[in-house]
Amino acid sequence: MKKILIGIFIVSSLAFGKLQDGKYYVEAEKATWGWKPFTYMVVKNCEIIEIKHDRKNKDGKNATEDMKYNQSMAKKQGVGIKDAVSKLENGFMKSKDVDKIDSVAGATSTSTEFKVMMKYLIDKAENGKPGSYKIPNKDLM
Repeated sequence: MKKILIGIFIVSSLAFGKLQDGKYYVEAEKATWGWKPFTYMVVKNCEIIEIKHDRKNKDGKNATEDMKYNQSMAKKQGVGIKDAVSKLENGFMKSKDVDKIDSVAGATSTSTEFKVMMKYLIDKAENGKPGSYKIPNKDLM
């Protein structure tokens, strides 16, 4: 009986944390200041191979591509959205661990959104549920 329980434990331990291949997308339920944060992740061969975090407006334009948004944020916060997102994405792809990513100074809300959304998508990938999701804005704070 002990051997069976040990075998079950080992098999379940190996399965836990294994990412299921697919495309995963999450966005906030509502826009804040006219921009809705979103994160996209692709898993292939059980590894995250692509991620993208950004904010989009009602016209579908991404904040990282909006010169005015970047200049305004850089002037007020000391860092533009494009640079902040790049640091977060690169930090994650190097470590593959959300908890090891440093927040970007001047981009606290962007950093928090990214980390919460990545954890959300990783959870979906661990449970084999690719697809598109919405997350309540209150969960992003």
